[in-house]
Amino acid sequence: MMATHWARRKELPKVVDSIIGQVDDLFLYLNDYTVEQFLELRKELPSNVVLMLGRQEAGNITDVGKFYMSCQLYGWQFTLDDDLLYPSNYVQTMIAKAEHYGRSAVICVHGRTFNQLPVDSYYKNSRTYNYKLPLEEDTIVHVGGTGTCCFHSDLLFFSTADFFTDKMADIWFAIKCVDKDVPIIAVQREQGWLKDAKNTDTADIYNEFQGEDGVQTELVNLVRWKVPL
Repeated sequence: MMATHWARRKELPKVVDSIIGQVDDLFLYLNDYTVEQFLELRKELPSNVVLMLGRQEAGNITDVGKFYMSCQLYGWQFTLDDDLLYPSNYVQTMIAKAEHYGRSAVICVHGRTFNQLPVDSYYKNSRTYNYKLPLEEDTIVHVGGTGTCCFHSDLLFFSTADFFTDKMADIWFAIKCVDKDVPIIAVQREQGWLKDAKNTDTADIYNEFQGEDGVQTELVNLVRWKVPL
């Protein structure tokens, strides 16, 4: 499951190509696309990419769009980002790790743990396990990057109602995991297992909120986190 917007159009086929051969279907939510842009994209992508035109669904819901179909699907669910390139063994590796933990945890690549609670700053008072960097061992995290998460629908499923604000999907995702007593585990990997799609000139949510994370900080401090510091 993936959400995208028009500014990422150039790199999108490359991103889709990196994952499409590993999944049965890819549900792709088009946030700000016009009908003409939708039709243009439809011609380029494989038939097992299910396109959902935002203006005919729930509108422009930004990162929440990747969860739009979650509550209607059964089986393994992968939440993906439109600016990442996934390795050829991504799905196989993530499912194997989830099975290793008895399907009782969300598996992620990118994650975040807080250095203190309460936090003074969501970004400054946390340690990031960046998806591009190696991780020597599986690590429980407070927040998983929702562009790199895997879970089974028997464990969790989501609806857009679980996300009370957009552009904060990672936090709302983590809050539901806390509510359901589901741990989030960042997976051991080598450096460069996931890569950027190289379209670095477009805006992303992380850069948008750097230095202005008051809402995220306040939200995090309302949660009774169960992961030890």
